Amino acid sequence: MAWNFFYSGNSMHPTFRPGDVLRVEACPFPALRVGEVVVFRHPRQGNQVVHRVVAVLPQGLVTQGDNCPEPDEVLIPPSQVLGRVVACERGGRLLGVAPEPPRPSGRRRAWAKLDRLAARFLQPIYRRLAGRFAGWLTLRLMCFPRPEGLEWQLRSEERR
Repeated sequence: MAWNFFYSGNSMHPTFRPGDVLRVEACPFPALRVGEVVVFRHPRQGNQVVHRVVAVLPQGLVTQGDNCPEPDEVLIPPSQVLGRVVACERGGRLLGVAPEPPRPSGRRRAWAKLDRLAARFLQPIYRRLAGRFAGWLTLRLMCFPRPEGLEWQLRSEERR
């Protein structure tokens, strides 16, 4: 039996995005394999979670979100597994589910390196500008982590 699941959250980014509709099939526990994406009821919190299987043990599953640095702390017992994700509908298109999480591309690694380099050169410029406008303008250099890399913004506020 298959059913649809409306995905929200960021733990499986970039595989799934908020608003994706996941097609889920019931699956017997012995048929689950490492790399598959499952929907399960969290043993402690009771909410439904979508994560990838990283280990199959007789006592249950070890899972991890594609956007999470560590595996989940809780072992998922077979009784809490609701099904396996077999497809994802995004923007009217039906997409398959990759058997392993996507790796950061060379382009993403290059952008991260460029961000670190830019930060090293922007800090002295920021300090000089902040000193020059110290009497009537406050400058703030702000950094925001984004999925594509760091975003730097220079914001100014008039002093009153």
